[in-house]
Amino acid sequence: MSVELTTLEEYIKVQGGYAYKSKDFSDTGIFPVLKIKNVRFGTIDYSEVSFISEEIAKETTDWKTKEGDILISMTGSGPNAPQSLVGRVARVWEGEPEAWINQRVGRIVLKDKNKIHPDFIFYLLSSPKSQDYLVSNSSGSANQANISGKTIESLPCPKIGYDQSAEIAKILREIDQKILINNKANQTLEDIAHAIFKSWFVDFDPTHAKISAKENGQDPELAAMAMIAGKDINKLDSLNDEQLGDLKSIAALFPNDFDESEFGEIPEGWSVRKFGDVSNCLDSKRIPLSKKQRQERKPGHIPYYGATSVMDNINEWIFDDVYLLLGEDGSVIKEDGTPFVQYIWGKSWINNHAHVLQGKSGVSTEQLMIFIQNQNITSYVTGAVQLKLNQKNMNSIPFLDAGEMLNKRFQDLIAPLYQKIRVTADQNRTLGKMRDSLLPQLLSGRLVGDDVDG
Repeated sequence: MSVELTTLEEYIKVQGGYAYKSKDFSDTGIFPVLKIKNVRFGTIDYSEVSFISEEIAKETTDWKTKEGDILISMTGSGPNAPQSLVGRVARVWEGEPEAWINQRVGRIVLKDKNKIHPDFIFYLLSSPKSQDYLVSNSSGSANQANISGKTIESLPCPKIGYDQSAEIAKILREIDQKILINNKANQTLEDIAHAIFKSWFVDFDPTHAKISAKENGQDPELAAMAMIAGKDINKLDSLNDEQLGDLKSIAALFPNDFDESEFGEIPEGWSVRKFGDVSNCLDSKRIPLSKKQRQERKPGHIPYYGATSVMDNINEWIFDDVYLLLGEDGSVIKEDGTPFVQYIWGKSWINNHAHVLQGKSGVSTEQLMIFIQNQNITSYVTGAVQLKLNQKNMNSIPFLDAGEMLNKRFQDLIAPLYQKIRVTADQNRTLGKMRDSLLPQLLSGRLVGDDVDG
């Protein structure tokens, strides 16, 4: 089926972001500003934003986002750095915070809301063919490519009616919404695991509860049990015998006092070890791409971590298991010293930009991951222009070891959470492949809703 083509200019115009001054920004606040780095592929990353004052926010309300907005990065990299590619497109999804768009972040504005569905435009811009068009028509260098509003508006677009565009958008949006729901569920599970880790291994809540109870003439074990369960001590009787037994056995593993250490007070009997004592580094399994492979960037089904390519011509990989990737060089270590941390499983290729790790000596890979995600490793990073975390420095990071028995109980609690995370993430990969396979067919008119539903 042939489709008549027009250009996006028939349906949209591009609104550029506001040119805020550097002095307008602060690190904290309630009025976030989205810069080009916050525009990811399909979604917006609100984790690292700058803020403006209420006064400036009110003066620039024309640049405030709302649900359904389509944002595009008008500055970025060329094809050799896909993660920061110019022309990345994101949608503001339901429940996301209001934000203000900075210069070089474009917003798609419909000329006639009754002529085409906005989500059709979002998926059109998200297609690989459109991304290639924007990159190939960008100006500047490979490290800083720029596109203009006119370039975006010149993108070829099917000439389509509102109803058909809405039908196509609905099919694709439903898949994306399932992915978003799954991502939120996984984030909740990760938050639970992090909260338990912080309570046990950072704040030492059960030990504090025991000491406080002893000072007040109360039962230290019951106080620790209540703390671990997150319940009032008087409501523990609402739990069944098995639950109470589990709580009692965990509480018994926490000491009743603190010891002095080089890092201050730590629970009695715990030891300060080195990261290298509890992690098994598998860097010899990292496989860098050749220059030719990097240039070809053939699409495939085996993920290639440490970079953003996915390769098809790979016949060696790290075998099925759970691994932790810890950023080694400047491309994956943030300016504040927080490392890139990736939890991976299944067949994968790893390049030389990340350390490949598994837990050992009674410390699970998941515990290792949560530990390092909560570390500021600035003092262990070397290099001025290109930051680097080498093996020697990584292995010297202090690790507070609570002992094999308590570490095991922690893993018993969080293992089911991460099992659910892996299952859900695998479902999302399947959904993503389904969406990506449908996208070009729907945009080209080769499929209609009835065909997909059937």
